[in-house]
Amino acid sequence: MSGKALRFISVSGIFAAVFPFVVLCEGIGLDGFVWWHYVAIYAVLAMFYGWGVLCAGWGTGQQHSRSHRPVALFMSRAAVVLPVGIYCGCCGALGASTALVLYIVPAQLIVFKGGYSAYGRNYHDIFGRGWFAMFYVSAVIVSVLLWFSRDEALISSGNYQLCIAFGVLIVISAILTNQTNIDSCTHQRDAGKMALPVGLRAYNTKLCAAVTLLIVSLFLFAPPVAKFIAKVLKNIAAWLLSLVRGADHSASGKDILSGAENGSGIAFSDGGIIFDVLYLVLGAAIVFLVIKYHRQIMEFMRETFAFLFSERGEHSDLGYHDEFIGIPDERLTLNSRRKLENQLYKKYIRENDPVIRYRIGYRIMLLRLCDTPFAVLASDNTDIHAVKGENGLRSEKVRSIVSTYNKVRYGGYIPTKDEIHFEAGFINEIRRKI
Repeated sequence: MSGKALRFISVSGIFAAVFPFVVLCEGIGLDGFVWWHYVAIYAVLAMFYGWGVLCAGWGTGQQHSRSHRPVALFMSRAAVVLPVGIYCGCCGALGASTALVLYIVPAQLIVFKGGYSAYGRNYHDIFGRGWFAMFYVSAVIVSVLLWFSRDEALISSGNYQLCIAFGVLIVISAILTNQTNIDSCTHQRDAGKMALPVGLRAYNTKLCAAVTLLIVSLFLFAPPVAKFIAKVLKNIAAWLLSLVRGADHSASGKDILSGAENGSGIAFSDGGIIFDVLYLVLGAAIVFLVIKYHRQIMEFMRETFAFLFSERGEHSDLGYHDEFIGIPDERLTLNSRRKLENQLYKKYIRENDPVIRYRIGYRIMLLRLCDTPFAVLASDNTDIHAVKGENGLRSEKVRSIVSTYNKVRYGGYIPTKDEIHFEAGFINEIRRKI
């Protein structure tokens, strides 16, 4: 599949991921679903995506000096304020519903971020699991809010649209995942030659077609089953609430799930000591988790807000490059390096291809070097790795590791079992030492 087509599919995944915000605007904000509203909203989102790509191109351009580059990066990211201000001003001047601001502006910000991050990236870097997770969380929130409306038409139509969008995301994810698998197999070397398993492309095509067929079948035949499951869950929830609140609420003729006479809206009543205990347990659990994982939370916050000022971890004109394992980023924190190392070590143990395994082991060695005063730089080549490794890791085995790696990486050499065993022993040694 062509690169342009894959990029188009990836960008489509981003726009599908923000679809719950459109449903929220239509169903909750405007009390209805009008087809041309979707066209208008997505036209605006497309402009925000394009603006994000343009800002990324300007902010990461080579025309900025080293001293002015952080300012340019910040200005290019803060430039989203301009179209947001214009959009809000136009909505106010036209007297449009506040739903167009309250529910769509977050989607605009997210799409701008997607366009900014997509600049200069490959298809597998544009759309990933993060977009899938965002859709899932936002879709659940939208479904709950639609249920609060107590309008069966809105609930049914809104949830059906969300399910369709979810199916589209699954198909997009399947296509991109399988294409990534094809690319990885294509770049693997067998005795110095490009190797692609026989029938892999046909297998992945059939797999994507099967996934698509399954999703279409679910939309055609699953509604009756879904309605039955929803009814069962609703009855179970009503029974549990009746146990908590007491039989007197059931006898009073109130809708247990809504807490009102006519079943419209939701009203929570005091559940007595049971609810008090539940709230205390929940609060204590939250405090415990915050205390236990405060370092991870702080690191997550730092990484989240560092986006405004940090440059992307891209290098050009490197003395050393490996399309499989890259190069350790000296800006990673100790905890980040340890997480990455643990992930790589799990792959290292499971990997059966001797070429890939040896190269992953080399990456682990470079990560360990970052813990020493002889951290690896982007401009270093493998000769420098050997010198730094001997001094930083205090082992004469490094030169042998680097020598074999050079043959594997640049000569199409397949390491022997003894060489794999030698590297594995060295990896375990340095992981225990530092």
